Amino acid sequence: MGEVWCRRNRTPTLCHIAAAAMGALVLAAWAALGLAAVSTTAEGADAEVARLRDFLTGPDRTFATRRDAAQVLVEKETTEARSVLLEVLSSPAPSEATRAVLQVLASRAAAAPALVAPLFHLLESDDADIRRAAADAFGAYQGDEKVLSSLQGRADAGADVSEARPWRLLRTFSSPW
Repeated sequence: MGEVWCRRNRTPTLCHIAAAAMGALVLAAWAALGLAAVSTTAEGADAEVARLRDFLTGPDRTFATRRDAAQVLVEKETTEARSVLLEVLSSPAPSEATRAVLQVLASRAAAAPALVAPLFHLLESDDADIRRAAADAFGAYQGDEKVLSSLQGRADAGADVSEARPWRLLRTFSSPW
């Protein structure tokens, strides 16, 4: 009585074989759809990064919009998102987009190591506000010995970073003096 019968004239063995075959077909269909979904997701991710880039760098954007786009790009931690951030930070003329990215980095506990080189470049900017924002952004690299030693070397070499306040940066990275 405990056996399961498929239709009237089939044996339980045939029923189980048919169910297994049907299950295999369903799994194969799901796998095919899953691969298509991955491809669509990758295209969607590229489109999302492109939209975020536009929100960050596009004309007539409010600073809040730029900062929100920068926040999402920093949190994404993908190669494409990092590429947009590097483009903005490496721009020859710092812009509101640069300020937005710097503000987001300053609020983070950690950031991508690839962003360090443009931050050092921004410490040499003619714009004092950009220098201060870049100095604040180094707070995202607390505990990174390479960044600390680079900042220390810069301070020891007597680089003119008075507006960036290197003592403040070093205090952030090392124990109190």
